[in-house]
Amino acid sequence: MMQNEIDGMIDLLKLNNHCFEEKCEEGVAKESLRFPWFIEMRDFDWEREWAAEIPLDNIELGFAYAFYKKLPTTLYERVATRLNLSLDKHLRYKRKDWANGAIVTAGNLKLLLRRELHDEARPLISVKVRGPPEELYLLWDLLLKSYEAINTVAKQSPVLTCDKSFPCPHCIMSGYTLEEAEIHPIKAIMVMRCTQLTADCGNHVKPSKIPAALLAPPGKGK
Repeated sequence: MMQNEIDGMIDLLKLNNHCFEEKCEEGVAKESLRFPWFIEMRDFDWEREWAAEIPLDNIELGFAYAFYKKLPTTLYERVATRLNLSLDKHLRYKRKDWANGAIVTAGNLKLLLRRELHDEARPLISVKVRGPPEELYLLWDLLLKSYEAINTVAKQSPVLTCDKSFPCPHCIMSGYTLEEAEIHPIKAIMVMRCTQLTADCGNHVKPSKIPAALLAPPGKGK
């Protein structure tokens, strides 16, 4: 097989979300491909790199796709692959994968992608991003690219039914559980742009004003 044929086959595999190029420690591509389907189902102590509690000098944003009873076959693997395609054009980053998740590090920013199967009736694919407040714009950019990756794959399954949610970051950082946090429809969050300084967080005992940039990406309104 000629080299151009091999390159074309590799490009086709990547384009169809079957594999991605591995990154070395410096964040550049290795000459090897990673297929999420073949990552061993081994335990990975991801909490050593992603603390259970949000660091005091960080902001966390996130969203989740919740499915009914069963996670569609290969959906997570295709999302894990597509994520690289969404990030490669814009970021220099490092990535660590295990069977049910991945952690991406780009400078001061971190992203956690997880397949959560602890509730058999409501399996999840979730994404969280963390970073310092002064890099909030970059955090949103990272979250939007992750949303683009999952949404692109989900659209390839037209009969897919799931709940998409964006928990209020202020609630989460205040110690509220996901069940207690105010939940926003993810589509509205990802489409609108923040055009004001504050917004209401109405799910607290006392409704409170929070920075509006926690609930929508900074930028001009549509």
